[in-house]
Parts: sequence; C-alpha cells; structure tokens
Amino acid sequence: MVKNPVRMCLVFVCCAATTPLASQELGSIAFPTSGAAAAQAAFLEGVKSLHSFQFDEAAVAFQRAQKTDPAFAMAYWGEAMSHNHPLWAQQNTAAAKTVLEKIAPTLAARVAKVKTPKEKAWTQVAAGGIVLMWLTSPVAAQQAPAPTFNKDVAPILFANCTTCHRPGEIAPMSLLTFKDARPWARSIAAKVADGTMPPWHADPAYGSFTNERRLTPAQKSLIARWAGAGAPEGNAADLPAPPHYSDGWNIGQPDVVLSMQEDYPVPATGTVPYQYLEVPANFPEDRWIQAWEIRPGDRAAVHHIIMSTRAPQPAQGAAPAASPVPATAGVRPPPLFSFAGGTEIPAGQTGGAPLPPEQRVAPGPNDRPRLRGTGPSVGGYVPGNSVRRFPEGMAMRLPAGHSLVLQMHYTPTGKATTDRTRIALKFAPAPPKTVLSTVSLINGGLHIPPRAADHQVDAEMTINRDITLYSIVPHTHVRGKKWFYEAVYPDGRREVILSVPKYDFNWQHEYVFRDPLKLPAGTKIQAKAWYDNSPANKSNPDPGKDVYWGDQTWEEMMYTSLTFSLVPPR
Repeated sequence: MVKNPVRMCLVFVCCAATTPLASQELGSIAFPTSGAAAAQAAFLEGVKSLHSFQFDEAAVAFQRAQKTDPAFAMAYWGEAMSHNHPLWAQQNTAAAKTVLEKIAPTLAARVAKVKTPKEKAWTQVAAGGIVLMWLTSPVAAQQAPAPTFNKDVAPILFANCTTCHRPGEIAPMSLLTFKDARPWARSIAAKVADGTMPPWHADPAYGSFTNERRLTPAQKSLIARWAGAGAPEGNAADLPAPPHYSDGWNIGQPDVVLSMQEDYPVPATGTVPYQYLEVPANFPEDRWIQAWEIRPGDRAAVHHIIMSTRAPQPAQGAAPAASPVPATAGVRPPPLFSFAGGTEIPAGQTGGAPLPPEQRVAPGPNDRPRLRGTGPSVGGYVPGNSVRRFPEGMAMRLPAGHSLVLQMHYTPTGKATTDRTRIALKFAPAPPKTVLSTVSLINGGLHIPPRAADHQVDAEMTINRDITLYSIVPHTHVRGKKWFYEAVYPDGRREVILSVPKYDFNWQHEYVFRDPLKLPAGTKIQAKAWYDNSPANKSNPDPGKDVYWGDQTWEEMMYTSLTFSLVPPR
C-alpha cells in the first residue's frame, strides 16, 4: 500500500487561489526526481502551482517539463493531476487518462518505464488516485449551498459571455436571462470546464493581455456546481442589472455609423474574389478613431474584412495636384521595417504583382476591383474579433476628406444572400498623445506539402526605429494549428511575446498587451506558424494537395497584423 503519495495529494485541498501567482510567491518545495535538471525546474513549478490550485498554470509547467525531457514520466503524472480539482468537485478523468497514455497505453507499461521505485509509486497512484482524492476529500462530505443563476452565475455571464451571447450576435443562443440560459446549463458547464468557452487561445505562460477571456478556477467550479444542482434560478432580488448595449453596439453609443452603399450579392456557390467597397466618410477635419466596431450584414458569408482609408481622388481626366517638394528631396529615409527575403505574395493574389495580361480574368458584373489611392489599414473583422477600443490618449487617424474602403472576403454558404456591412466609430475629443499604426508580417512564399501534419512556416521582420508594440493578430486559414512569436533584441536576448498553441480559425483574436512592449531599433520579430494538411484535420478541404498562399479559405496564409506607435526621437 502506498500511503505517502496519497497523503501528499490530499494536502492539495488546503488552500485555493483564483489568480495566477508568480513563482516566487508559491514558496519552495523539495521533490527530487530522475528528470533532467531543466525539466526538474519546470516540474517543481508545476507542483507548487498544484498546491496553490493554479491548475492551468500547473499544466503549462508540466508540459514544459515534458518538452525539455520527453522521457520524464513524472511530468506526465503532474499534468494528469492538474485535471483533478477536489476543492470544487471537478474531475476530468478522461483528460487525465489521455495524458498518462502519453507514457504508455497501460499501467503496467507505464510503471515499467519509470526510473525509480518512488516514481513508480506515484505513477500507480495517478492511475486511480484521482478518483480516490475526491472520495476521501472533506469537501465531498460537506458541500457548500448550491449556487443560483441570479446571485452567482449571471454576473459571470454578463462580464464574459453576453457580448456574443445575445440576440443578433454571433453566438447560437442568448444568455442574458435565466430563461435563456437554463436549457443550456450542462452544456455551459462542460464548455467552461474544458476551456472551450469563453474562447481564448494564448498560452498563459507567456505575456498578459488586457482583453484576456479566461475564467478563474473558482468561477468554473461555481458554474459546474450550479449545473449539477439542477441550475436553480434563485432570488430575483439578487439579479444584477444586465449590461446595456446601445442599439446592439458593443462599443457603446457610437459617434457615427457608416454603411456600405449597396447590398452586395453573394452567390450560393462558386468563388468570390476579394471585393473593394468604398464607404463615404469625408469629414471636413481630421478625426481620431478611439474605438471601432464592424458588423457584417450576413456574418455567415463574410470570411474577413480589412478596413483602410482612401484619399480624395482627382476628377476623371484631371491632373493630380502637385505635391510640394520637401527640402530633403533626393534623400530617402530608411524604411521603418525590413523583411526577410523570399516572402513575397505570389503574382495574381491580393498584394502580389499583377498577372500578365493574357492570364488575367475579365471582371464580372458584380466585381468591385481594388481602388487606387487606398491607404493603410485602420481595423478589420475576423470571426471572434469585430471590436477594438484604444486606451485613453491613443487613437488612429482618419484624415480629413478621406473615405473608408472595405476589402471584403465573401465565402458562399450554399444559399444566395446579400451583405451590407456597417461600421460604428467613436472619436477622441482631441488629437491623441500617441498615434497608432499597423504593419503586416507575412510569408507569401509558404508551401505546405500534401498530408503534412505539422509543417512549420517562418517569417521575420527587423525594426529600424524605436517602437512600442501594442497588439498582435495572427491569421491563417483552416490548416493553421499554432503560432509562436519571439522578439530578438539587439543584444541577442530573446523573449517569447506570444504563443498560441491551439489556433482556432473560428475565433481569431487580437492579443492586446497589458504592458506594451518597448522594442528598440534593431530588434527582430520572428514568427512561426504550424499547419496540419493531414487527413486528421477535419477542416482540411483536400489533404492530397500542395498548398500555397492564396486569398481563398481552401488556400493558406501566414499573416500577422501588428499595432504599434513610433517612439518620438529624443
């Protein structure tokens, strides 16, 4: 009988924390194992996180230990234990079993692979101890009163879910009222427990983000106990006021709502090239965009939107106005950014060189070609990301007289429809202290071989002036599976600035840094993306094809949008 391991496991119910703690705040622990030294450090961090009920952080630490030393069985034990939440009566035994099977498929085979008698004992405990811990926990004998929707669950849903889960929005059902939420109680609990909802895909081991959508363990437990108790409504007096959405806009009352000038017809089938539709704005003075929201008329048919500015164009046949010659004429300043070679977009694709005349396809009656004079991007829409609010003192410029141009990527859905996209804008009352801009990091030369399950594509840019980086938006199509970004500083130091281990095409986020990154001139940003072109990818349109850069969803992209500002020269 193995006593000590079980007793140590039971210690985990002694305290709980609901926010991540720094490693130095978790104390110290002695737990010698046979893992490599670097793996042991990550393992101990995971054990300390387990003691503090930081289960997500513990899992990440144990995964780091596995990556450092793949034969380190105790790292898999630790990740399995992170799926046991005894204080809140939560267990995911299937997930724990899946982790343990990474060592070997059976208990006997796992024990045979473990290097020391002590570790063999811990491995045996992990096989059945997850259930044992809950059955022997004092929590099992004394449950807290059942949570109610009005007092406990509604505040969580209002703060984290109802921007999407309300009438007219992207989610399939509303969660604004008890009547709305009650039929979905068990589904809500399951999606919250496995991390599917609320959707957020950044690795918690790297960076902190202002728009992070992640529930605490206590919140997840509360929803699980509510659903398990039959999802009671509770006292009406406990229900907080629901959030107010002005005319449905998430950004609140906009200063102006602009709209496409036509109902664009999207066919039921076929391929629709990118369309460019101009939206008049034409303000007599510069405006400073503090927040924007883009709302497609038919979300199902819209793959993405990129919103840019366009300067006033001379009347047809008129000569363009002469530009003043600057005093530094003939002296070309260095570019703000330099990009690695071999990453150009193929000819004929948006952003690439034009095809030879004999290869071009004549435009159809519903084609709206790219407009001359289109300037930089000021925003965009992808599934799961339709809103952007800038902090006070920061904004993007919409120059006087400029219109907006929407690059529309439509995807036929099997049913003919129309789309008239609208844009809500809120303006800063005065010119901001910090002017924001965007830049794109791409690799248009990507090539993904047939049936490749984990194909890596890289991109790199060098920053030639001091900048402050505010956010990153990764974008691939349906074969994209994960992303990884590093900053390499002029002194050689490397810093992971974002990791997205489970990229989801259906939920594409802008990751907004809580503490914007100060990147000096000479810094390189290196991006890596991985693609699954195998039959195992259920979204893969054709595993047998070579895949290249292309506009359409069955093709691929390696595209990143970065929002930054220039640091003023001293």
